[in-house]
Amino acid sequence: MRSKLLSKLSTWAIALIIFYVGGLALIVMYSILGIGGKTLASHSIYDARIYVDEDPPRLSLAISNSGDIKLEIKGIRVGDRTYKLPVEGMLGTTTIEVGQRATLDIPLQGEFEAGQKYGLKVMTDPPSESKNILDAAATKKYWS
Repeated sequence: MRSKLLSKLSTWAIALIIFYVGGLALIVMYSILGIGGKTLASHSIYDARIYVDEDPPRLSLAISNSGDIKLEIKGIRVGDRTYKLPVEGMLGTTTIEVGQRATLDIPLQGEFEAGQKYGLKVMTDPPSESKNILDAAATKKYWS
């Protein structure tokens, strides 16, 4: 009876040791090979406005990086027009660190009508998980 009990205990002890060593091996493999969770690129757009009474019209917007990797803004799509960034005359930075916010002021080509809304999409590198398309309101900066 005593030998059967020792036999069962030793079997469980061996199984626990194998389980423990296997778990440690997985942890070491993940840390050495760099295998892990997927990094998330995500952003949010705030306060997008197109000022039509300036020459050229200007898009003013704020973007925050809510992901866990640095974002580079490569372009924007306003209505049916695409602009690669940076453009001449642009104010602000196209690089947004994790948890930071950037304000951009971008000169636009073409005609925009006050009171209209234009779909706005930001293209980033790496591509963002955010699928949000915001409506940018066209307005006058100075009302007379």
